[in-house]
Amino acid sequence: MKPATKVLWILLGTYFVLFAVIVVVDRFYWVEWHEFEHSARDSLAKVARGSSSARWWRCRAVSRPLLAEMDRQWSVTYSWGGGLGPGRVSLEISSEGYGVLRSQGHGESQPETVQKRLTKEEIAAIARDIDKTGLLCLTPHARQGYTVWDLGRYSIDVRASQFAKSVYFDECMTTSDPWAVNQVIATVMTLEKRFGERLTWGPYGTATTAGACQDERAN
Repeated sequence: MKPATKVLWILLGTYFVLFAVIVVVDRFYWVEWHEFEHSARDSLAKVARGSSSARWWRCRAVSRPLLAEMDRQWSVTYSWGGGLGPGRVSLEISSEGYGVLRSQGHGESQPETVQKRLTKEEIAAIARDIDKTGLLCLTPHARQGYTVWDLGRYSIDVRASQFAKSVYFDECMTTSDPWAVNQVIATVMTLEKRFGERLTWGPYGTATTAGACQDERAN
């Protein structure tokens, strides 16, 4: 092989190696950037809608009971069902100190009921989170441009004196501060050690598609 031809092959080989390296590095940083971009958008949305100042602003003109300060009886009922999961479940918690879990799996003829006495600290933690997150200032609204299939419905129902409200999200509906709802649910889930694994029932998985919920259902 002539020296000039050998040099040409070396240059071509070097070119293709550099090209491959550039493609791999570019792809890596593209993925990293988009993951960072998604994380940044989520963080900004949480600051804009889920910060303490945003929650204060949202609640400033809303008439709601503050459960942690009430001297009257109140109750909170957490529930999930209707999705692609093991069944349906609800947990009713009373300010008087009791909790009642009701669950029914697919194929079970009767619901299972578990009743427990809760501590003052457990009751106070739930009341405090509902107050602090401004949960009762939220109103469910339709998801804009997407549907979350097989999610079922997560719901938190509060009753206190003459007040009653349900805050929920499902495949079609959400709230302006989903972090508030998830925080309260997470506090409820800490009672799993008292009521068992059925409390944590939820969907096996979900799928998100573009399009308003009614549009997807029509197809």
